[in-house]
Amino acid sequence: MILKFFLLGNPCNPCNPSSLCMKIININSVVTVGLLYGFLINLSIGPSYLFYLKIQFFEKGT
Repeated sequence: MILKFFLLGNPCNPCNPSSLCMKIININSVVTVGLLYGFLINLSIGPSYLFYLKIQFFEKGT
């Protein structure tokens, strides 16, 4: 009976791919990876874009 609960009835059973916990874990990991790469791209593009705007501003000013 206990074995059947852990294999079939446990909502967080990793063997059951349609379980609610696995869906939540997968969604959270996708969101986490998306946020991580989003911040990395913004941190790498942001400063270079500011340098580009500074160069454009100084070229128009002279």
